[in-house]
Amino acid sequence: MDEQIEIQNQISNPQTPQPASTPTEPSGHRHVTAWVALVIVAAIAATAGYLVWAKAHEAWPYDEVDLSSPSTSLGTASDLAGWKTYRNEEYGFEVRYPQNEIIATEDRHIEFWNKESFEQAVASGGRDIATIFSVQKADLPNKIDQSWVSKTLGLFVLEDNQTTIDGRSAYVARGDEIVGYLKALIIPREKYVLIIMYSVHHESGRKILSTFKFIELVDTTEWKTYKNQTLGIEFNYPQEWGDAKFEQRGCQNFDSTGKPITNGEMFRINFSSINTIEFGGNSSDCSEPRGATWTDFQFYSKAEGHTYNYHLSANNTFPIAPNDRLDPLGILVIYDQELGLALPSNAMAALVNMEHRTFKGMAFAYYEIPVDNKAKFQQMLSTFKFIK
Repeated sequence: MDEQIEIQNQISNPQTPQPASTPTEPSGHRHVTAWVALVIVAAIAATAGYLVWAKAHEAWPYDEVDLSSPSTSLGTASDLAGWKTYRNEEYGFEVRYPQNEIIATEDRHIEFWNKESFEQAVASGGRDIATIFSVQKADLPNKIDQSWVSKTLGLFVLEDNQTTIDGRSAYVARGDEIVGYLKALIIPREKYVLIIMYSVHHESGRKILSTFKFIELVDTTEWKTYKNQTLGIEFNYPQEWGDAKFEQRGCQNFDSTGKPITNGEMFRINFSSINTIEFGGNSSDCSEPRGATWTDFQFYSKAEGHTYNYHLSANNTFPIAPNDRLDPLGILVIYDQELGLALPSNAMAALVNMEHRTFKGMAFAYYEIPVDNKAKFQQMLSTFKFIK
C-alpha cells in the first residue's frame, strides 16, 4: 500500500525535469514506459482492494468449534487446570475462567476482563477496557431479526445460520468492520434472551466459551436456612434433608497407660432425614485412634499448579485437584474422584477455609450422591456464607 502511495505521488507530483545527460529516447519507448507504470499501479490497486475484501470476508477460524456440549475442545484439560468457576443461578449458567481475569457485573451484564489489561487501563485513567467474554440478559422479543439485533447489540450483523450451545439453539451475530473481533450467540429462553459475546481474537474468550454450560435451576422457595453462631456460618438446604443437627465434642484418645484423654476438638453437622450427608472439621490438635474420614479436615493450602494440600493433621497432608472453585469464598468442589478417606468415587465433596479460633476449615461430603441431587448440592454450596 505504501508502494502504491509512493507511485501515485510521483505521478501526481512530477519532479522538475533535469537536463538529460543522454540522448532523448524515442517517443515509442516513452509510451511503453507509461503503460508499464499504469499496469503496475493497477496491479497494486487490485491487490490492495483484494486484501481489503478478503479481510472483510475472511473465514472465522473458530466457526467450526462444536459448542453442542461443554468441552475443552479449544484446549487440553491441563490448559484449564486451576481455572475458577463462575456460577449464576439467576441466569442459569456456569463457566470456568482463568485466575488472571476478573469479573464485573453491572445491571444485566456480566463481563470478564483480563486483569493485567484492566489494571493498566485504570492506572492510565483509561476507560476502554477490552471485554474478552460477557453474558447479558435482554427481554424476549416476538422475533429475533436484524432490526432487533441492531437495536439491542448495535454494530452486529445477524447471520443466516444457527448453532447450538450445550444442546440449545442459538442465533449467531458477528460484529461489523468496526467490532469485527466480536461474535455473539443469542439464546432464547422461556422469559428472556441470553446473549453471549466473546472476542474471537482472544484465546481466553474462546476457551471460556468452550466451558459454558446451562445449569439446572433449583427451586429453593421451600428451602430451610441453617445458622450456626458458634462457627459463624449460614447456608440454605433442601427441606427434605430434615433438621440440621450440630455436635461439637472433644477428640478421644489414650495416653501411654491406656487412660482415656481428650486431645483437641471436632464438630459435625448431620441431617435427620438423610444419613449420607455430613459436614465437619477438626482442630489442629485433634487425634483419635481410628481410620480417618473426609470430615477429619483442618484446612487446605495452595500447592503447585492447580493443586491444593488437604491438611488432615499437623504432619499429614495430601494433594487434591478440585474440579471447581467457587468464589469469593474459595470453596473447592470435588467429584468423580477416588480420594480415599472413606469418600467413594460417586461422592460429591467440598472444602472451605474458615477464620474460627478453633476450627480453620470445614469439609462437606455427600456420599453416593444421586445424579439428580448434584445440582441441589451445588446450589447449597453457593448459598454458604460467613456471619458474625
